[in-house]
Amino acid sequence: MSSDSQNGSPEPEYLSLADLSPELQINALQTLACPVIAIIPDGKQLGSGVLIEVDGVSGILTAEHVFFSEQFQQAQGLWTIPHIYSADSVKENTAHFSSTNIQMRLLRCFPEAPRSGNDNPEWGPDLAFIRIPKDTNFERSLRAIRIKFYALARDRQTRLERALDESNTLIAVAGAPVEMSKDVSPSPDDRRGIIEFPVFLAPSFEYQRKENGYDFFDVPVDRELGVRVPNFFNGVSGGAI
Repeated sequence: MSSDSQNGSPEPEYLSLADLSPELQINALQTLACPVIAIIPDGKQLGSGVLIEVDGVSGILTAEHVFFSEQFQQAQGLWTIPHIYSADSVKENTAHFSSTNIQMRLLRCFPEAPRSGNDNPEWGPDLAFIRIPKDTNFERSLRAIRIKFYALARDRQTRLERALDESNTLIAVAGAPVEMSKDVSPSPDDRRGIIEFPVFLAPSFEYQRKENGYDFFDVPVDRELGVRVPNFFNGVSGGAI
C-alpha cells in the first residue's frame, strides 16, 4: 500500500498485525516464526534457535553464548516445543500441549569450543550450529510438525540482495521470550509447554559498520507495528530475522 506525501512522492504504509483479527494474527505469527524454536535445556527456557538444513545436514542455528552457557553445558537433555501456540489456546479444553527432547550426548556443535581472541565480544561473531542426528525421534517430531527445515544455502545470493534492499524490505524479528512461555507439564517426567512466538516488525533498518568481517545492522522495533511485545527479551537470543 502507498499514499502520497506532501511533496507528492509515495510513502510506504505498513499494515499493523494488531489490526488483524485474532485468527489472522496467529496465522501470520506461525508463518513468520515457522523455523524458530525455543531452546530449553533440561526443561528450562534459555534461548531461541532456527531450524536449518545445509547440503542435507539439519540442525539448529543459535547464538554461541546460548550453547556455551553453564545452563546448556550442564544439561542432560535438550527440549523444545514444536508447536506455536497463542496465549488463549491454553484455555481450550481440547488443546494438547507437547514438547520433544533429545539427549545432549547425541548432539554435536560447531564451533566445538568458544571462540577466543575476540577483543570485542559484543560485535561477535555470536553463532553456533547444533547438528541434529538423522533418523532420531527429535528430528522426526520437528519435521512432522514444522514440515521442513529452512534451506539456508538455497538461492542465498538472491535472498541476500532482497534483504539489503531497504526500500522493499520489512524486517521481522522472531524469538521465544521467557516471559511468554508457560509450563503446563502434568509431571516432571512428562514435559509440556506453551510458547507464544511474537514477531516484532520494523519498517527500516540502519547499517552500522563492519567489524571482524561481519556486517551489523540496527533493527528498531516499532511497538505500534507489532503485537504482544514483551517487556524483556530474555530467551530471544539465537532467534531469526
